[in-house]
Amino acid sequence: MAVANRGDASSNAPRLLSVIACAALLAACASAPRERPPVIPAPSPLFEFRSDFWVNLHHFLYARSRVRQGMDARRPALLHVAADTAGFGALPDDARRGWERALAVYDTVLSRRDITFDSAAVELAYALAGRGAEPLDAAWWRASPLRERVRAALEDAAPAYRAALWARHDSANRAWVAEHDALLRQYADTLARQLARTYRWPWPGEPIPVEVVAFAQWAGAYAVEHPSLLTLQSVYELHRGTLGLEQLFHEASHLLMDSVDAAM
Repeated sequence: MAVANRGDASSNAPRLLSVIACAALLAACASAPRERPPVIPAPSPLFEFRSDFWVNLHHFLYARSRVRQGMDARRPALLHVAADTAGFGALPDDARRGWERALAVYDTVLSRRDITFDSAAVELAYALAGRGAEPLDAAWWRASPLRERVRAALEDAAPAYRAALWARHDSANRAWVAEHDALLRQYADTLARQLARTYRWPWPGEPIPVEVVAFAQWAGAYAVEHPSLLTLQSVYELHRGTLGLEQLFHEASHLLMDSVDAAM
């Protein structure tokens, strides 16, 4: 009987190990921070606000790279980007090395491009927008050396950014939208009508996507079109309160102006 019992235990060992492994995996998943949906509920149907992991990482690397090379170091919107390193000291060596590799790539291939007007940089913004934290494994990224290098840099930097900065940046983005909730409810429709009347061009029929990022570029916000996409910085004193509302509609007005110019 004792031998039989030993035989039963050994035959059940793989099953027991499988159960233990599953339990450990479930525990790890439960303890890991959960990714929030990128779309932020907003009071106005005129805009769709998003806080995307990859978009924020991309803009942060771009801003850090330009500042550390002295190009935008004195720009008010980016005065604090170099000092935003809380948590980096506690990162493991491989995460820090990945971050430095990513910055080196941005130094080389992106930092001297204008993120607003350079066609390759604008393509990257469109490719990242609305992805949340989905993997960057599409064939689009492998279609050119620039795209492939940027994809590899983003994946290199992702562990450090997610561990040290993403939760704080994401919270700042969502706080910016929440801060402007009452202002949007009160003024958004009126401002949209006034702009449409001024430019003699209808406001877009669909919500304008707005990528809210911790750091954007030297101006703190910019617009691209075809399709329409706004990017707006949340960590910026000049985007507080009514100033933030003005900046949002200022960028949206570029879409109407460019449409008028194209029609002339």
